[in-house]
Amino acid sequence: MLAFSVNVSEWSADEFGPYMGDVEIARPSRKLVRLAAHAHAAGAITVHTGLDLSHVQSQEEGEREYARAQADGRWQQGNQEQHILDLIAREGISALPETEEPA
Repeated sequence: MLAFSVNVSEWSADEFGPYMGDVEIARPSRKLVRLAAHAHAAGAITVHTGLDLSHVQSQEEGEREYARAQADGRWQQGNQEQHILDLIAREGISALPETEEPA
């Protein structure tokens, strides 16, 4: 059971919703429970029953992880990879050119 109140005019996430007011879902999927936990942490909804925050990072944890990613280059690498994906999508490129493996 997942029971929550929507704190904004309506809430939806991915393929779920839109929800308004007080909501009860008898058999929520694991994905919906995860999304609801994030919305609860952000203040968009208030979960009354079925809250699982075990996978939600605190602000402090997120800031520490961000600093580590900045320091070791993962953040920049992720931005570069996203830029390439955005270019592929925008330009309609169906595949990256073949590259040879180093000898």
